[in-house]
Amino acid sequence: MGLRKAEQAYRSVIAKYGPLPAACRGLAQILVRRGRYQQAVGVYRELLRQLPGHKAAEQGLREASLLGRVTHMANPLLTAAEQVLQVGELRTPGRQMFALVTARLVPGGFYGVSHADIQVRLVRMVGSGLEQVAAYPLADPRFPDSPEDEANLWVAGLTGDGLPEVAVQQVLIGASWIPSHLTILAWRGESSLRPILSVSGSFPQWVEDLEGDGRYEVGNSFEIGDLPHYQQPLWTDIYAYRSGRYVWADDCYPREYREWPAQLHAALRQHPGDVQLLHYLGVTRRILGRLPSTAARQAQP
Repeated sequence: MGLRKAEQAYRSVIAKYGPLPAACRGLAQILVRRGRYQQAVGVYRELLRQLPGHKAAEQGLREASLLGRVTHMANPLLTAAEQVLQVGELRTPGRQMFALVTARLVPGGFYGVSHADIQVRLVRMVGSGLEQVAAYPLADPRFPDSPEDEANLWVAGLTGDGLPEVAVQQVLIGASWIPSHLTILAWRGESSLRPILSVSGSFPQWVEDLEGDGRYEVGNSFEIGDLPHYQQPLWTDIYAYRSGRYVWADDCYPREYREWPAQLHAALRQHPGDVQLLHYLGVTRRILGRLPSTAARQAQP
């Protein structure tokens, strides 16, 4: 939803003020993220017309052109009803590999068109075509038969070992929540993609390098407490990469929970005795017990 709004904003600026270089560059990057590669090529060409020799625009044009070509080359691998949504390049030594997110487009959903039978396909370039190496079907286990409104792809090094992972976030947009499921897949030369994280939350997950060590953590948020929905605090579990997979690691990041005692005490004043709020207050106290600061004392009533 954020990418769509960003695209609309850039297009509004261009419609009002003309093809300003900054707006063109931002729009082209958004179009690549959304899998609109041919449109991105056109925007990058306009940017280079205005700024000949612009290195970032030249690189962007090459990337968008390559991903658009791979999208077209993937057609023989798909059924008539399937479509490539997004493509990402896996920069691995000695191989030209790509991750494709494919799906069937079906009517309905928040945007009028939804995505069913979503899967990741790992392919490599062989001559003038593509060869499929592995595939992995994706589904939010809470809604296994429900088409998704969005399926967003990232290919990036998340685990600090110098090799890229494939992450896909599926989003189903609701009235007061945005149920999202994040899958992170690893490929290390095997014949299959290996899931190293599969997690569902009430809103899109975040991915950040909290420690600045090149290993990215994942935050997954969900409501807690037996309260009216609009009053429920939004707790975030943190997952960290350990020994080949992502594991629950809230206890390792006490600074991320310093504000929680006050929030939970406020909720408990309105809903005394709520079992789940009391549980998370206990969790918070345990987490902050590892942080030698005033934050730990704030966990006391």
